[in-house]
Order: sequence, then C-alpha cells, then structure tokens
Amino acid sequence: MRHWPPPAVSTATWRRLAVGPVAPFLDLRVHFCRRTVALPGPILLPGALCGRLRCAVRSLGFGGNDLAVEWTMSKRLAGKTALVTGATSNIGRAIAEVFAAEGAHVAVSGRSAERGGEVVDGIRARGGRADFVRADLDGTAAASRALAEEAARVLGGRIDVLVNNAGIYPGDTTAATDEKTFDRVYAVNVKAPFFLTAAIAPAMAQAGGGAIINLGSWIAPLGIPIGALYSSTKGAVETLTRAWAAEFGPSGVRVNAISPGVVQAFAPGDEHPAEAMMKGTPAGRTGTPDAIADAAVYLAGDESSFVHGIVLDVDGGRTTTAVIAA
Repeated sequence: MRHWPPPAVSTATWRRLAVGPVAPFLDLRVHFCRRTVALPGPILLPGALCGRLRCAVRSLGFGGNDLAVEWTMSKRLAGKTALVTGATSNIGRAIAEVFAAEGAHVAVSGRSAERGGEVVDGIRARGGRADFVRADLDGTAAASRALAEEAARVLGGRIDVLVNNAGIYPGDTTAATDEKTFDRVYAVNVKAPFFLTAAIAPAMAQAGGGAIINLGSWIAPLGIPIGALYSSTKGAVETLTRAWAAEFGPSGVRVNAISPGVVQAFAPGDEHPAEAMMKGTPAGRTGTPDAIADAAVYLAGDESSFVHGIVLDVDGGRTTTAVIAA
C-alpha cells in the first residue's frame, strides 16, 4: 500500500499529472476494511476525475489499514524505441528525457558527444534507457543513412519512433543571406529529415508500423520580417508531413508534426526579449521545452493511433487567434 500521492512522485509531478488534460495510465487497487478490490487496468482517468478520486479518498476519513489506495503508473511508451535528432539541448533534449521517463529506449543524437553524454547520463540516473549516437546531419543521404543504421543497432534492431528535431536558425534578412547559408539551412532543415525518413519509414512499415514526428514552427504559416529562409524550410517540413502521412500511413506509419511557438528554456520570472512576441496571445507568455515534449509523447503513443498528417500547434495561441498587444 502507498500513501496518496506516492512518495516516489514529487509534489510538482503530481500536480502536473492531476491537473493536466489527461492523467497517467493507472492500475488501481482500493483496500477497504482489509478487503481488496482491483479496478480493471490500466485505465485512463481524466485529470479532473483523478483529482476528485484523490479528494474522495481523503474525505472519507478512514485511517490506518481501513482504507488505502495502491496505484502504479503504466508508462505510455513502454517497450518502444525512439530516435530523437538534435537531442542534446532545448526541445530535443526535453523530448528525449520525457520519452525515456515514459518507458522508451531512446537514441539521443547530436553533434556534441559531451552534451549527448550529459543527456544520456541524466536519463540513466533516473532509471531510463538511452544511448548517444553522434551524427552531423549535413543533408547528405549518406549521413542520414548512417545515423539510421547506428540508431537501429543501439536500439536493438528497430526504431519505433523517429523525431526529426535537428535544425538551424539563421535570423538574417533575405538580402543578407548568401548562397552558402541558404544551401546549409536547407541541407540541415529539409534534406536531412527527408533522407532520414526515407531510410527509416520503410523499415517501420515492414516491422508493422511506427510514428514519425517532425518539428515545424509557428513562423511557417505567419509572415515575419526576418528569418524568411528558416520559415520556408519549416513550411517545407510541414508539407512533407502531410505528404508522408499519405505515403506511409497505409503501411501503419503515422506521420505528424508539432509546430512550437516561442519557446525558451529559462527560469520563470526571468525576462527575455522573446516575451514581447507573446504579448496579447491567449497564453500571454513563452512556452517551455517540456510543453513540446508532452505533445510529442501524445503523437508517439497509442493514444494518437487515429491521428495522421496533422500539424499540432503548441504555441500558446500565437497562430490561431488575433494577437492584440497591450
């Protein structure tokens, strides 16, 4: 028997699980006057119901061995393998860490072995499974194929989930962008995920299915005065998402994208110039990498089995509502 919430779950984690749109999968056993009733599980409890259940248990006022609730979390990505590109920092790191926390064996990919090792060590210290695979995705088919092969090797022969996250952002104006920069940005942001998907999706289909998650951007559908080159690459990725959903979906491979809004990894209360871009939005603030990672877990898991070809806006309402700055 365990206290409610279990000691192993921190207060912050419990609060997040209890008030979120969907609570974790739970196996529940209710112990009442030395009789045990096992609820069929795992079951999916809406966050509100999860909170009410907790309050109801407390309000009954039983103590000692009269009443207790025992529960365990069934991890949403248990048994799955995942390759996350650009996973040594920011959004990619958050996705890799949350995937591992949800039970996946994660191949953490990036250029820096030092940063990759830090991510892997942190995941393993928390009881997760992860391996670092160094890759410099320069847009060549050979580089993407090499990553696919090495990731499949360290993951035990298969990749169930691919997250195409790696990308670079030059913020120059059109007139200030030279041809070398243009070619490099398209190589990293478009060609690399194209050839990586080409290498992995057929194997997923042959194995019975999988999930591919691409990273778009809120500035793909909106025009802003700088970053036209980057915007166009993310528009290409979102177009590829829909095309790949049509191409690979019938073979059991779901392809979707996440379009992050203004996301910054900084401590709450710190001011950042990016905050100005979120004034007047429904959220009224910038997002965090964890918000994108949570969306990725949904698209990677079985809960989204009927979701194909969407671009999921996780942007605080930046692209879906009229922004009226105060």
